[in-house]
Amino acid sequence: MSKEKIGLKWLWETIPARTKIGLFLSGLLASFEGVINGLVFGYLVKVDYHDLTAILKFVGSSLMAFVVVYFSSYCYLVLQQHVVKLMNIKLKRTFFETDLNKALADENSSSSEAVNKVASLSKQIEQQYFVPIFYMIQAILLGITSTFLVLKTNFVLGTIYLVLSFISFLPSYFGKKALSQKTEDWSQKNTTLLASVTDIFRGRFDIYYYGAKKRFLKKFSNDLANEERAYFKLNQLQFLIQTFAGLVAVVTLLLPILIGLVFVNKGLFGITISTIVTLSLTADRVVGSVREVAYYHAEISGTESIRSIEKTSNSMKDSVSADNRSGDLKLIDISVKRKGEEIFSHINLSVSRGDKIVLAGPSGIGKSTLLQAMIGQLPLSEGQVLFAGERLKPGDFAYISQKVWTFQGSIRENLSLGQKYEDNEMLEVLDKVGLKKELGQNILDVSVAEDGANLSGGQAQRLAMARGLLRHKQLFLFDEATSSLDQENADLIHELIYQLPATVVEVAHYYSASLIRKYDVTVYELTKEGLRLK
Repeated sequence: MSKEKIGLKWLWETIPARTKIGLFLSGLLASFEGVINGLVFGYLVKVDYHDLTAILKFVGSSLMAFVVVYFSSYCYLVLQQHVVKLMNIKLKRTFFETDLNKALADENSSSSEAVNKVASLSKQIEQQYFVPIFYMIQAILLGITSTFLVLKTNFVLGTIYLVLSFISFLPSYFGKKALSQKTEDWSQKNTTLLASVTDIFRGRFDIYYYGAKKRFLKKFSNDLANEERAYFKLNQLQFLIQTFAGLVAVVTLLLPILIGLVFVNKGLFGITISTIVTLSLTADRVVGSVREVAYYHAEISGTESIRSIEKTSNSMKDSVSADNRSGDLKLIDISVKRKGEEIFSHINLSVSRGDKIVLAGPSGIGKSTLLQAMIGQLPLSEGQVLFAGERLKPGDFAYISQKVWTFQGSIRENLSLGQKYEDNEMLEVLDKVGLKKELGQNILDVSVAEDGANLSGGQAQRLAMARGLLRHKQLFLFDEATSSLDQENADLIHELIYQLPATVVEVAHYYSASLIRKYDVTVYELTKEGLRLK
């Protein structure tokens, strides 16, 4: 398992080269706002108020300078938002793909964690890392240009301003560790809350039927209170750090003014009231910049624990080959353990090309586990699964479970899954499974509701079979595919299953003895001792 860190290198690689240049130039020009303020008000006392031309020249040049600065600031903000958009896309895609790979490698993975990262955690990183990074850069540039004017105006008093301004870093420095802990605590409790919501909605009918609604509402209320309490504590700490940083900034602003007035009184270093006015206006920008940098630094540091993405290595490859190999299926000394407990051991089975077999046995014996181990959803502790003489790969088979996955869209989209197939190819396989006759000539444009709500269980199963037929799969694996159907529809599906032009392995608790005889299907019973012919 490796980790990808969302840091400065990650940001740098995300930003296009031209955008980097545009950000730097617009940010640099925008940073002269503090310098212009100091220069304008510092020069104000030198303007000859009896010369109208001089007055107009002063106002015109000042106006032009402010226009350039504020237009540059606008460009910087627009470019910043463009970059944040690019970063959000990259971050959410990384989160999604990482959790998808994790889910493919772990059958017990839940979608709630992925939902939390894409919808909530990524937004937190945007608001507390991406955006503050750019504000901090702008504050640093503003501080640099303002520092230049401060030192140029009067080196001695300007140096005093700058030295004192660094005290503003102290609150954020001492609060960094605590802020990181509060952020991590909130993130964990937020994940727990989202998981609770998902669990309750998934089991809402069982909760209602068994009279457990009150108990689960109480659990939700507790999880919600814990999440909000953690978020309150996080914000409370942030406000505390901001308050102390503000108080320190006030001290660093007033103390140099006091020192400057003493210098004026003593006639030291050529300091005048005009010098103090110019430095106060400009140095305030330096102090403000340091204060902003300290604040943004604290905010950024608080996200350190959530900016590390764990990458799970997954044996199921991103790209699944579709070479549609054909041959015998062999299970050689298959053994599977779960949580240290042996489910079954040294299972051997050989299925000739085109044969149809049923794996039967009592509930809980491990029939579905065996099928999941065959296709790689569960790791094998021993043995291997071969198809056509090679290790069985995801592209070799069509796997159909009791609950067929469908999504909101057309039959065409649910059948093709976004891959390129001709309409006549799709209509042909839909006709083979009897859906074309049921749903009409324009079946490809028929809408499928969310979660296939407008399809019967039998129609969904036949749609799943059509997916495999469309891709010319030579091995079909059924996991209790008809267990939720009534006997008539179950027999209809089995008629189709046993006539498929492919090797078929079906896990079933119940089956039709007459259909087994009619289609010469071999039945194996899974016991604790292994597989045996029935």
